[in-house]
Amino acid sequence: MRLLKFEASWCGPCQKMKPVVAKIAEAHGLEVETIDIDVDQQRTLQYGVQSVPTLVLLEDDEEKARLIGAKPQSIAEKLLGLA
Repeated sequence: MRLLKFEASWCGPCQKMKPVVAKIAEAHGLEVETIDIDVDQQRTLQYGVQSVPTLVLLEDDEEKARLIGAKPQSIAEKLLGLA
């Protein structure tokens, strides 16, 4: 499974989510791809991202779960269906 992490350099909550995402990825063996919404507007539109941070969990390139906003690790894992 792959985790797309949509963020922006100016986004404070995005910065708070960096260590959380790293821990989730390590715990569940996820490949993380970080997408800067200001740089990759095409993929931002493709996934319908309207706010950051947004995490999109993909399985076989299909969206399995989505998380919007900064959350603690345990809540993020539950909302992504990983707990």
